[in-house]
Amino acid sequence: MKQLFNTILSAAAAPELMEDALDAFCEEFGLASVALTTARDFDSLRIDTRAGGKMRRGETPRFLELVLSGRDEEDDAIYRSLFGAPPQRLAREIELLGLERPEDLPLSRTRLACREDGIRERVKATLNRSGPWLDVLAIHTFEEGEAERLVRDRQPEIALPLFAHAVAMNRILDAMRSRFEGALTMLDRLGLGVFLVDETGDVILSNAEAQRISDLRDGLTLTREKRLVAAAPEATVALASMIAHANRAAAAEEAAAAQRLSVSRPSGAHPFLVTVRPLLDHEGELQPGLRCAFVVVIDPARPGALSAEGLITLAGLTPKESELARLLVAGYRLADAAERRGVSLDTARNQLKSLSAKLRCSGQADVIRLAAATRLPLD
Repeated sequence: MKQLFNTILSAAAAPELMEDALDAFCEEFGLASVALTTARDFDSLRIDTRAGGKMRRGETPRFLELVLSGRDEEDDAIYRSLFGAPPQRLAREIELLGLERPEDLPLSRTRLACREDGIRERVKATLNRSGPWLDVLAIHTFEEGEAERLVRDRQPEIALPLFAHAVAMNRILDAMRSRFEGALTMLDRLGLGVFLVDETGDVILSNAEAQRISDLRDGLTLTREKRLVAAAPEATVALASMIAHANRAAAAEEAAAAQRLSVSRPSGAHPFLVTVRPLLDHEGELQPGLRCAFVVVIDPARPGALSAEGLITLAGLTPKESELARLLVAGYRLADAAERRGVSLDTARNQLKSLSAKLRCSGQADVIRLAAATRLPLD
């Protein structure tokens, strides 16, 4: 059971894991097939369907094709009845339609497809009702008496609140990603890795730079359970404490100073600089009522962290001066830069003197400082 719960919770932050969670649900309760459907209004009823067990494996092909094509509109009566059904409670279709026996169900294209695929009955439960949204979990039974047993025993209902939470979180994250894709891309270009972490310690949103940092597995990693951990145990403890502090401040709607942490890296590269502060979304710009920790990670060793392009534009450097500036900004010593360019050290010194004068810099170190100050974030 613990493994099932962990899988569902993982799917809350990673929608691509939802079908794994449905497979685990089938395995835990001895079910053959299950589907999770999200509906919105009744203009275009089925927005999304995820499957587990036989349906995921393609062993109910006629029914699966009907559902995925959206041609199961004859099920609308069932969906409408679920709007008024008790939430997170399993019910047979005959109960939802007020009938006595499965034989009394009106014949439809959907039920014919179920019959051809060996599905005897479907047992359904409302997970969430929120405005026009309706989330439904359906269990497909293949044995006589199985639907009645499920409704009588109700054992699978223990997992339904977790599925409800996971689906609701998926919808929030999808809305946040679609609305703020441009902002997250800009943070990527600025070289800032961003993680939004909720009060449970789960990462609910991150950008591409944050994912790149995690994928390095060099000091900071995002676990499969969507937890942000450091290579050093003491750094993990410190980071968790900072995130918890920021979430407490956010929940209390209190301003709190940002906290910073240096996270060492097994590779020996420069440590990550981590900043944590509370995020209070009063205006609903991300998601109305959102309260979480805003974690920003800077990687000093990130490729392209410094650029000479700003210097070149600023001072109108010549092609040879530009070539030298790029090598110096990339970290080469003057002698090494001269060797790579096939010129003498004296020539390189003269070119450094010329470009330094144009940039009003006192030498190589000052050129590097100015490169950091003029880095173009949209290169």
